Amino acid sequence: MGITFALVLFLVSLVSGDTVPTSRPSISNQYSSTGYEGETMKYSCYLSSLGDPQVRWSWFCGQEQMRSHITYSTTYTYLTFRLSRKYHQKSCYCRATSPSSILDYNRTSSRSIIYVYRE
Repeated sequence: MGITFALVLFLVSLVSGDTVPTSRPSISNQYSSTGYEGETMKYSCYLSSLGDPQVRWSWFCGQEQMRSHITYSTTYTYLTFRLSRKYHQKSCYCRATSPSSILDYNRTSSRSIIYVYRE
């Protein structure tokens, strides 16, 4: 039954044109994962292939979903924020999800741990 269901989903996706990326998102930071309070941290996340419809991006640091200072494009997203002690030893990551109602894609990048120091 599982193979039949997967085959049906595949055929429906061909007809509807929905596709998902073939990889998980990759995260990188422009500088390093360490810094002093008040400095700027910038992360980027990218996909090596596109989905159709385009993925929706989201960012998290620890349990907090980051909602500001985010830039989106089709295959990239950027997160920029000021370091504060609340981010010390928190792991940041991005998530790409497909808005398709037919195909399931909900993948996260690896996690990058931040170390914030006082001056």
